[in-house]
Amino acid sequence: MKDLWELKRARYYMLAMSEGVNPCTGEDAGENDVIMQPQVQECCERIMMLLDKLIITKNMEKTETKRKRKKKKKRNFRETDSYIDIMDISIDTILNALLDVIEITDEPVGPNELARRINAVLGNNVKCITGYEINDFLVENGYLDITYICGRRRKKANELSGKIGVFGVKIEGSMREKIIYSRKAQEYVVENLGRILRYR
Repeated sequence: MKDLWELKRARYYMLAMSEGVNPCTGEDAGENDVIMQPQVQECCERIMMLLDKLIITKNMEKTETKRKRKKKKKRNFRETDSYIDIMDISIDTILNALLDVIEITDEPVGPNELARRINAVLGNNVKCITGYEINDFLVENGYLDITYICGRRRKKANELSGKIGVFGVKIEGSMREKIIYSRKAQEYVVENLGRILRYR
């Protein structure tokens, strides 16, 4: 489990750097930053593809282990229930107890800051969530679009974004935009945190 988490964390760092974002701060790297060099970003993308293969392998091993464990251990639930259903109930129980204390502000924040606040409350109960996972969840549900700028995959606000309080702010001197979350959007993410954790 720890190995899989470390692989996913490493992938997050590679993805951030390949998109010109400092993975430690969540801020866009300056034009003179080393991670803005095309060769470095290409390297990050290649490493990310290798990590994807490793993550898939680890997930398959994890699923197989759960399947074998499920066969050995008798559980008191209907035959139609699944191991995932039980895990979901466990996650929801944890979330219901913690969601009220996640910091939500009137000041808009970026996805990485929102993820940091969530992780500060969840602690070791649930594996860390990332700003990319929050944005990816919105993409999956139609609240953000994927676009390509200079061959790089980027996320941008669309007509539906404003309905949940998500906005795109143009970055000065760049073709990119930064995604920000208003109070309404922060509340939306917190309310749907269980779905986001199951989605990833």
